Amino acid sequence: MKRMSEILKALSRHIAVSGREIVLDPIRQRLTALGCRVVRTADGSVIAVRKCGKENAKKILLDAHMDEVGLIVTGIDDNGLLRFGDHAGVDEKILPAARVTVLGKEPLLGIVAAKPPHLLTKEEREKPAKMKDMRIDIGLSADKAREMVKVGDLIALYGPARELLGDRMTGKSLDDRACVTILISLLELLENRPLAVDLYVVMSAGEEFGGYGAVTAALDVKPDAAIALDVSHAETPDSEKLVTGRLGKGVMIGFSPVLDADFTERILEIAVSNKIPYQLEAMGGKTYTNADNIVPGGVPTALLSVPLRYMHTPQEVISLTDMVTARSLLLAVLEEEGER
Repeated sequence: MKRMSEILKALSRHIAVSGREIVLDPIRQRLTALGCRVVRTADGSVIAVRKCGKENAKKILLDAHMDEVGLIVTGIDDNGLLRFGDHAGVDEKILPAARVTVLGKEPLLGIVAAKPPHLLTKEEREKPAKMKDMRIDIGLSADKAREMVKVGDLIALYGPARELLGDRMTGKSLDDRACVTILISLLELLENRPLAVDLYVVMSAGEEFGGYGAVTAALDVKPDAAIALDVSHAETPDSEKLVTGRLGKGVMIGFSPVLDADFTERILEIAVSNKIPYQLEAMGGKTYTNADNIVPGGVPTALLSVPLRYMHTPQEVISLTDMVTARSLLLAVLEEEGER
C-alpha cells in the first residue's frame, strides 16, 4: 500500500485538465522505466505495450483515464479578477473560497472569491452562488492579469494528495489518477513475471470530455477483450446505499447492458475463486465510463470500479485497500485469460 500511496501522491500533484494533460510526461517516464514500449496517440493518450512473445497471443486492453475536471477562463475584469466557466464537470457549490491553479503563461495560484457571511444579504444566504457570478482572485492588477492570462486558459482544482487515517487518501484528481496508479503498480508487479497475453495498458485522455482517448486507443489496438478501470460513488451519510459502494470493501464489478455479460461473469468467478474482496454494481444503461467508448468497436468489455467519495471536488477520498483488490483481480484475470 505504501508504494501505491507514493505513486498516487506523485501523479495527483500533476495537472491534466481534459485537453491539456500535462501529467502525460511523468506517466510516460514511469512506463518506459518498466521496460514497456510506450506509444502516444494523436489525441494525447499513452499506451504501454507489453508483449508476451507468444504467436497470435490474445490482446487485452486495460484503460484508465488520466484527465481531470476543471474550469476555463472566460474573461478578465477591470479589477484583475477572472471570470470563468465549467470545463468538464465541476459542481459550482464546492467553489466559493476554493484554491485553484490557473494555467496561464505559468501556473498561477488563485482563490475563488467568497463574500464573508457578515456581508451576505438574507436572499444571498438562502441561495447558493452561481458560477457565472463568481470570480477568481490571482492577486494581480487588470493589466498584469491580462499579460499572464488569456480567455481560454484552463483552470485546475487545487488539492495535493495526502494520507488520512487508516487506509484512506484524499486529494484532487483521484478520479481517475487512482486507477492510473493501479495500472502502473500492476506493471511493476509484472516486470519480471511472464504472461501469456499481449497487454496494452492505456492511460487515456479526454474521458471527462467525451471519452475520445479511449475510442482512439481501442481502434488502434483492436483488442480481443478490454477492461475499463474507473472510480464509482462510495457511500456517504447522505447517499443512497443501494447505488453506492463501501470504502474498504473491495473492487466493484459492473453489470450493465453495455458490458459483455460472459466476460463480466468470468471476472466475477475469478474473484470468487481467488477470494478477492469485491462488490457488485448494477447500471440500467450506460456506465458513463470509458467502457461505453470501447464497446462500439466490437470489443467484449468489462468494468471494474474503485469506490470514491466526494467526486469532482478538490478533496476526493479513496481506500488503498480497494485499490489493492482491484490490482489483484486484474492480475488474476490476465493470468486466467492467458490460459484460455
